[in-house]
Amino acid sequence: RRQVFILSRRRITSLMRHPRRDGEIYLVGTSHVSMKSSKEVEDVITSVKPSHVMVELCERRLHGMKMNSILPPSIESLFERMGLNKNAVEALVRALGFRQGRDMAIAIETAQKTGAQLILGDVAIEETIRALRQAIKPQDLGRIAFSGTSIDTRTMRIGALVWSIAKNASSVQDAAERISEVLMTQDNFEILSSSLEAALPDAYNALVHERDEHMARILLDTVEQKAKGKPVVAVVGYAHRLGLERRFHRLANGGAHKLSSSACSYTLIR
Repeated sequence: RRQVFILSRRRITSLMRHPRRDGEIYLVGTSHVSMKSSKEVEDVITSVKPSHVMVELCERRLHGMKMNSILPPSIESLFERMGLNKNAVEALVRALGFRQGRDMAIAIETAQKTGAQLILGDVAIEETIRALRQAIKPQDLGRIAFSGTSIDTRTMRIGALVWSIAKNASSVQDAAERISEVLMTQDNFEILSSSLEAALPDAYNALVHERDEHMARILLDTVEQKAKGKPVVAVVGYAHRLGLERRFHRLANGGAHKLSSSACSYTLIR
């Protein structure tokens, strides 16, 4: 069973319980660019005082967050060739989660303050980018952005609004906040994710499903092997919250979940 606490109309923290283990799991869905999301992350970790905090980072993402860049120049230049200025590129890169922001930094900082052990739970960024390069071509991005035959009217409307915000951005943070406001409503997110998955199933699998499965396995391993009945907090982007929650419950209720390959390795930082 699970309980869901609605912290606002956009951001939701799920409280989950393992069917055969003590302890609670707080799953915080965030916007990587939102100051409000960062405050919610800090509040949850501070009040819960978990034994472990899992973040949507791998080692390179963590290093890239510190250096403020993890996206290869070729991907950024692709956005620029599509007519976006540097502010717009930065806003989209942040909003799409390629450049993790203040939410993850606050999660790390607050975990250290409360004495929680930090777990880097994401798939290695090199694996995700390699899969995306195989799955998607520049012409596909153009088709998604501009072709009315590929996506429905609702998706086109949301996409046009996001594109307009990004293209006319004067401030990176303001644009990123406004884009996240659009994307983090449940209706808009479901419309966009369904359209993207239908149009580019391989890319969506690499960007969302494979990472959800990976993080769910690591979260389950943390609860079963490390937390010893104490609460655990997981901080992930909003796009991963529901998928991670579903996968965690499936695995906890008997699905195969043994961490047996390098694809399911992770880093625990003491």
